Parts: sequence; C-alpha cells; structure tokens
Amino acid sequence: MQFAPGQNFDCSLCGKCCGGWQILVDPESRSKIRNSPLELRVIQETGRPAFRRRGGEVETAHRSNGRCVFLNEQRL
Repeated sequence: MQFAPGQNFDCSLCGKCCGGWQILVDPESRSKIRNSPLELRVIQETGRPAFRRRGGEVETAHRSNGRCVFLNEQRL
C-alpha cells in the first residue's frame, strides 16, 4: 500500500490488508525481528519460520489461510 504524503492509515481490524500480498523484508528489518518475541510467537504458533526466501528476496511467510504470519487473533 502506498499513501500520499501526510495521509494516515487507521486500522479497522478487518485483516483484509494482511493477506494476499508478498511483503519484502529488508535486511535491517529482518535483523530487528530475528529472535524477537514476535518471531518466536510466529514460530510457536505456526511451526514454521516467519520469513521465506523467494527468488533471492526475503518476504514474510503466510499462514495456511493466506494471511500474514504476524497477524494475531485480534487482527493486529
């Protein structure tokens, strides 16, 4: 998603924006998430890594329902 400068995004907890996307993760962000409580929760819940390699890029993994692995039960 891209927003115009100064435009904000307000989450309505619908979860629609958290599925069907390939979200590339830059090395700095991946480093921050690696071994964090967030990544450990994802691994514990899904039994799979939080990231996957695809064509030389790293992206967030998806749950079996196609939603982002970082989306929790409260849709946050």
